[in-house]
Amino acid sequence: PPPSPPPTLNPIPAADAEERLASIVNLLGTELGITSVEDLEDPDAPQGKAALWLAGTDGMRMEIPTLKKDESDDEDDEDGGGEGGEEGEGANAEATASAIVDFVTRYSLVTLFHSLDGTNWDYDLNFLGPDDVCTWGYWGPYEMLSTLSSVWYGVGCKDGEVVQLWTPQDIGLAGVLPSEIGQLTGLQFIALEFGDITGPIPTEIGDLKSLRQLWLSNNDLSGPIPPGIGNLPNLNALALDDNDLDGNLRELLGSAPEGRLEKLKYLYLEDNRFTGTVDGDFLSSHSKLVQVDLSDNLLTGRLPLHLLSHPKLQVLDLHDNGLDGGFPPMIETQDVLYFLALYDNDFDGPFPPSVANLTGLVHLDIAQNDFEGRPPSELAALPNLDYLFLGDNPWDVGPFPDFIRNMTGLQELSLKRSQLTGGIPEWIGEMDRLLLLDLDGNDLTGTVPEGFGDMAGLFVLLLNRNPGLNGTVPFEMANMIGLEVLMIDDTSLTGNLTHLCDRWDKINTFRADCKGNESKVVCECCTLCCGDGVEDCNDGELHLNVDPVWENAYQRYQLQPPE
Repeated sequence: PPPSPPPTLNPIPAADAEERLASIVNLLGTELGITSVEDLEDPDAPQGKAALWLAGTDGMRMEIPTLKKDESDDEDDEDGGGEGGEEGEGANAEATASAIVDFVTRYSLVTLFHSLDGTNWDYDLNFLGPDDVCTWGYWGPYEMLSTLSSVWYGVGCKDGEVVQLWTPQDIGLAGVLPSEIGQLTGLQFIALEFGDITGPIPTEIGDLKSLRQLWLSNNDLSGPIPPGIGNLPNLNALALDDNDLDGNLRELLGSAPEGRLEKLKYLYLEDNRFTGTVDGDFLSSHSKLVQVDLSDNLLTGRLPLHLLSHPKLQVLDLHDNGLDGGFPPMIETQDVLYFLALYDNDFDGPFPPSVANLTGLVHLDIAQNDFEGRPPSELAALPNLDYLFLGDNPWDVGPFPDFIRNMTGLQELSLKRSQLTGGIPEWIGEMDRLLLLDLDGNDLTGTVPEGFGDMAGLFVLLLNRNPGLNGTVPFEMANMIGLEVLMIDDTSLTGNLTHLCDRWDKINTFRADCKGNESKVVCECCTLCCGDGVEDCNDGELHLNVDPVWENAYQRYQLQPPE
């Protein structure tokens, strides 16, 4: 469990504390210029609170260093004379510099604590304890997917120098990041996520030349990314996603041959308001990239070929931007890229057969674009694909793609609004690994295959808005015991579904045409009944695209097969 708050200590006498406070204000404000004197003297400012704590409450009773030697020290040096005097001066200067660093470090951490509302954190990580700042933390659990490990939260040190700031996601961060964070020059790792941190990112973070990873995700930060961050020579992970940041990404990342942040491996900037043009130079000098997520921004331009042939890139998520133009027609064979999400853009033209050269693909989502023609049958050659979303494109009118029959490893398939005609093929029951099937909004006709009863693991089935589907709902569908979402409204299906309701104890969304005296379906477990003349009942959208996040390793955490 988190540590208990530090014990209450007897404060320094008021007169001594007042004298110490004056010395602190002089050192940090006047001589070093780290903080304005006004803030240091303001008892309600985080900096003022830190100064007061160091002056009168801190159990360490830290000596306040001075920049200049006392006259008495000078006289002692003169009496000593000779080589010993010069050696003593060097040692004393080094000791003074070290003392200043230690004092400024303690002050900066206390300022950070108060600036992020530390007194109201759910637990205090032992901050403001009477010992060295390297003890301000505790070992606690860290869970990523199903992996549980123990990590050191709080202030982490190496050889006595502060190198880490990491708070638990549920601690309750609130406030602004203070400029004093730039005084922690040894920092290599910052993780202050899932809070309510507002305001801009301090420009001083761009001075932390040792910084390797910066994680400020899921806050309410605003404004542009400080230019100095683009000059951090060792940064390999930058996670600023799910904020309200803006600005042109080209200014942060640079352009070939003089790119910036060229050691980056992990770049997570999704769910902000970044602009910039994606072209042949975009990220072309970043050879170490492993995962890139720039989704849900305001980027424009075209998808460059080099991102698809990158030798190390595994994840590329550009969905929900303003990208347009055709998909690169000639793709070199590579097996590294496994996750490609481009949905909700303005890509057009045919989708090229050479996509089959991306043999490592597991996840492919090109839905909600303007691709034309027919989906290429070469998709069936992708040996590892388990997620395929092709819907909401103006594909040519035609039957259910026969090549999908050979893609028996698929787990999620969406052909929503894909201009499909004819019947649902009988072989659909052979796709027994499917967890999700979305056929909403097509012109499918005929009856529902009995083979659906062989798909016991199916979680989600959307057959709605296919008016030509007719006949009774197959009895065999009672075997779909894992079903959670079923939509069969705006079809011509009929029957009494009571026997299905008795088996589907996990279902939480079930829509059918079961409203009124002339309803087509009898359904006691439906969550929404539609019927003729019920305005807008069939117009509800259910988009099932994964909105993937790095926190979940780009997996759909809300849809997993049963154990």
